[in-house]
Amino acid sequence: VLTFTLSGSAVASGGEVVTELTPASIVTVILSPAALEQNDSVLGTIYLVIMYIALAILIPWFQFLAILVLTFVGWDSAYFTKSRYKTFFEATDIIGGFACQDVFVLSFVVVSAEWEKLIAASAEAIVGDCEDCFVQTAEIGIGIYIMTVAFVLGWISEMWISYGYSELLHPVERVWQAYSFFGAVSAYGCTKANDEEITLKN
Repeated sequence: VLTFTLSGSAVASGGEVVTELTPASIVTVILSPAALEQNDSVLGTIYLVIMYIALAILIPWFQFLAILVLTFVGWDSAYFTKSRYKTFFEATDIIGGFACQDVFVLSFVVVSAEWEKLIAASAEAIVGDCEDCFVQTAEIGIGIYIMTVAFVLGWISEMWISYGYSELLHPVERVWQAYSFFGAVSAYGCTKANDEEITLKN
């Protein structure tokens, strides 16, 4: 996801130190014993890591999988009763609202773009005006682009599930734009019943 490069005459090795971070290694680096020893708020850091794992990884995955289930497993299947299907729909809608993968991707991009400026002030306090003594840069990797595609598809999926939910509880007018957009998809899974059947189900 992110690659940090440290170079300059002040670097002990005399060359470049390259650190590559993935969504998983970000957690291990932050919670490493060496990092925690220099941390003034260990509990606060652990809390932030838990929020990162939940909001940027676990909840988005749950949302995507739940939308797939709700789309391709209709309420008239053997897997769902009416109340269980509606409860799962509501849970997906509420829990999915906390998915923040797009927020974290944006933060990664901002960090990589502004990292050199953020480090410059601290480096100046250590090495003075020697610009070549301590240089650190950050670059985004292919993971950022993959995550960008993922959260854009997530937005579309959320619109689809909102459409499906409205069809289930409050059938929409056919002139609504969402019907034109999701009309072909609604022939399958959770929105395949007509309005009369939906009313009877509820």
